[in-house]
Amino acid sequence: MQLVQDYASRGRSLEKVPTDQLRGEWVALMRAWVTNPHEFRNPQRADIECEFTLRGLEPPYEMVVDEFEAVTRFISEAIENMDDAEKDRINTQIASELVDFLSGEKSRRN
Repeated sequence: MQLVQDYASRGRSLEKVPTDQLRGEWVALMRAWVTNPHEFRNPQRADIECEFTLRGLEPPYEMVVDEFEAVTRFISEAIENMDDAEKDRINTQIASELVDFLSGEKSRRN
């Protein structure tokens, strides 16, 4: 939700872009991601996803099933090739981020 709030606070640059155009751009970005799966952070793709959220829509996941499968395979292989110390470091980081997220959610409800 923080990403959506950040995007909205920057002025919703994609607000007037037709939905079909956003879908096409998102699909193109997802297909490009497969060619370089190390580059998982893409601000343009994130902004499009935020705009979809604000419109009450989902990205067209059904159009990139093969791409998601390819990225999932890449991630699975990367995890398998990590040593135990790296896995522990990542698990600790994920746990810390989850605690931060849950703490933020709790404070927003109060």
